[in-house]
Amino acid sequence: FVTGATYCEVGPGDRVAQVANPSFDPVTFEVWNTLAAGATVVMMPAVAETPLEQWIASLAAHRITVVFLTTALVDMVHRAAPGAFATLRVLLFGGETADPEMARGLCTVRPPERVLHVYGPTEATTFASFFPCTAENLAGLDRIPIGFPLQDTTLRVVGPDLDAVPDGESGELCIGGPRIATAYLGQPGLTAERFVVMPDGERVYRSGDLVRRRGDGALEFLGRKDRQVKLRGFRIELEEVERAVVATGFVTAAVVEKAGEGMAAALIGFVVPKSPTDTRADALPRLLSRALADTLPGYMVPRRWHVADSLPVTRNGKVDRPALLARLSDNARAAAGS
Repeated sequence: FVTGATYCEVGPGDRVAQVANPSFDPVTFEVWNTLAAGATVVMMPAVAETPLEQWIASLAAHRITVVFLTTALVDMVHRAAPGAFATLRVLLFGGETADPEMARGLCTVRPPERVLHVYGPTEATTFASFFPCTAENLAGLDRIPIGFPLQDTTLRVVGPDLDAVPDGESGELCIGGPRIATAYLGQPGLTAERFVVMPDGERVYRSGDLVRRRGDGALEFLGRKDRQVKLRGFRIELEEVERAVVATGFVTAAVVEKAGEGMAAALIGFVVPKSPTDTRADALPRLLSRALADTLPGYMVPRRWHVADSLPVTRNGKVDRPALLARLSDNARAAAGS
């Protein structure tokens, strides 16, 4: 992962922000890529633990040239202060579905020298692919590709029997190369399920991510096999609904979850409005439901909406989905008490 990295070259003159929780795998990039290149690691507080204006100012104050943030945190900073990353040489972001309009904003409003959308599960050592974002190559896209393989990495799109899937068709992403983990500690069954040997002898990791390969070779992320839910007999990919919600243009971030069971089950949408005028209690849900009715079947349109200024994030900077569902329980108890 460190040796011969060409997707994001770090040199002795760089100052790389160490922002990630030490238990979060991007710390591998922040520390080891930096030290191996003779560059400087600059310890910085987490974005969520510091007043945002102060954190943004610290990028310039500490002369930071390279930083990785999760998609949720980049969106938070960019919405609060467009152009906040202008002093950077390279901004890397990833970990969650990204709003193409947000990314286009990063590339047009006082942009860093380079913006990279990166992807990779922990089992493949931090990043496995990258996509250089520019205003030109993001034009007209409704999703940001996860892109092309890093050095010494293979990315295969396969069917259920590990057979190759033609370009343009969806399949599971299998990742190969020397950075693939050895095993899950103490879990031989799970290890055998997820780490497999291909017919040509290469050992790969079955990511559980659904992707398809574009004509230019870049991969597009379509969703997770294990985030498929059933609602009154219909199978629903939650990521597909989330992408459709963001594509309406009314929100900058969206999370959709299934709550309840049986006939009481419903899809719940948690959203951050793009315009402050859309924060009225009834306006945004009505706009979203009407827009989605044109693009999704009725059973895929969330029944309830929760509008917030921001979505809760974990210590690793990813959207805290359990916390969102806990809000539902808290609201239900409050309603029952009243």
